[in-house]
Amino acid sequence: YKITVAAPGEIVVYAVEDPNAPLADPMDPESRENADTVVRVLDSMGNEIAVNDDAFNSTFSALVFDAPAAGDYTIVVEPYFISFFGEYSNGYYQLKVAPAP
Repeated sequence: YKITVAAPGEIVVYAVEDPNAPLADPMDPESRENADTVVRVLDSMGNEIAVNDDAFNSTFSALVFDAPAAGDYTIVVEPYFISFFGEYSNGYYQLKVAPAP
């Protein structure tokens, strides 16, 4: 995901549970097929400037990064878990990006 920052400052990035994710078990409303995410922020040259795996005691990611300058940044959301068979976990998430309060 590409974002353009108008001025230097703190940006909040969340990859959080998708309340519309399908149920893994139709009989269990708590069994949403949500992802275990890792979030990375890259500058315009592709250098990693921030990364987070598990935030808030969950499998979702969140971070605050200090954009050092106005410009373009890339937010990469990747699955964390690799299964026994070498496959990445799939799942659903919502990405939220906003200036820090």
